[in-house]
Amino acid sequence: MALATWQTRSAFQAGGHHHDHHASNLDTKAGLGALAVFAFTLGFVHEEEFQIIAMCAGSGSCLSLMLIYATAVIVALVVLTLLLIQGLSHLSHRIEHAQHALTLVSASILALMGLGFLIGFF
Repeated sequence: MALATWQTRSAFQAGGHHHDHHASNLDTKAGLGALAVFAFTLGFVHEEEFQIIAMCAGSGSCLSLMLIYATAVIVALVVLTLLLIQGLSHLSHRIEHAQHALTLVSASILALMGLGFLIGFF
């Protein structure tokens, strides 16, 4: 999500599409630094860390609670990402012909969820 937002910001600024076809003039370190700063800033949107700090304020096990939470989040994200990459590489030849249908299904699910939120179903 952070990568997609970071890549599409130039489309809103310049009015074009989100990538450059002549990448030889790009400064990679500055781009990765900007991406890291954006992802770090985006991490502050999630308030679980602040809730954990509030719960363990004054206790002796606050640091261990934060370390366990951070480790669990990192492991979950890495494992999920690796599983999705492996699954996509394993199934990509099967779903290539149905790619247009998958975008329609995804859009339909998002539209139904949006409608559900608007009418108070969720």
